[in-house]
Amino acid sequence: MTVIAGATRTDAEAIERRSSALPWRTVAWWALSLFGGLALAGGISVASWFALSDGPTRAPRPVEITIPEGTYDRIRSGAALSPIPSTLEFVQGDTLIVRNQDRVQHQIGSFSIPPGGVTSIPLTQASSQSFLCSFHPAGVIGLNVKARSNPGGILWPTFLLGVPFGIAIGGVGAILRKIEW
Repeated sequence: MTVIAGATRTDAEAIERRSSALPWRTVAWWALSLFGGLALAGGISVASWFALSDGPTRAPRPVEITIPEGTYDRIRSGAALSPIPSTLEFVQGDTLIVRNQDRVQHQIGSFSIPPGGVTSIPLTQASSQSFLCSFHPAGVIGLNVKARSNPGGILWPTFLLGVPFGIAIGGVGAILRKIEW
């Protein structure tokens, strides 16, 4: 063995191999650490979104209610029962479709539905309101339109938390790799 500056030739070769392999391994380690941090933060973000989301997550759709035949007569006779609930729940972007199968014209808010007619009411704004309603025994009907919960909102916390998590994981890993066990 040849001694080179206090190291044997075998040691010098090992040092040279380590130093030439170091950049690739270091880059791979940090890349995996950042990916791990993003995955960890993404998991936390998704879990918290499901746990804390207050809005509905379904896509907007048409929601149809039908005014049954004889509704006007039942309301005039004082019948307090109605097949239509006093409050309807919607998601922002839904369309309320009201079909009138009764023999008289009915009204909901400013919308009139002729006998045998259909009216579409787009629900574009999140709100909770009561409207005058001729086809409900109470004379009013509540429309609760909830804003949709946005799953895209989990992206910014994922990156905001993921990069520091990844750096921390990489730093701890780099320190642990240097310790001789």
